[in-house]
Amino acid sequence: MKIGELAKYLKINTSTIRYYEKQGLLPEPERTSSGYRVYNETDIKALNIIKLAQSLGFNLNEIRQIFAANAELNHQEVLSKLENKKVEMASLIGELQNKQAQIDLLITDLNETWGEGRCLEVNSDLRF
Repeated sequence: MKIGELAKYLKINTSTIRYYEKQGLLPEPERTSSGYRVYNETDIKALNIIKLAQSLGFNLNEIRQIFAANAELNHQEVLSKLENKKVEMASLIGELQNKQAQIDLLITDLNETWGEGRCLEVNSDLRF
């Protein structure tokens, strides 16, 4: 499968595939006699794993560390990194919930003060 076909199949840009190769996330592909890159099922699986890892919040450096030099996966390391990502996400969720609570307070205060024809008075309950 050529790079254009692979990109279309996986719904990613050809430049993304080339970038992953340059960054060492994908091995250098085989080439046809005319120089076209040729990809196989292993490359498709690797790209799907990269896409999955990114969707779970892993950046390319983290993904590179997990799949360093196409070595065999250290299952314990992968599980540890997933657990760490889960803790990181829980923290982010907590931060977002706090921001949502602040927005709710602000909406309540704005409705109250504007309903009375007054300007907003920022009180100690609101923290930006």
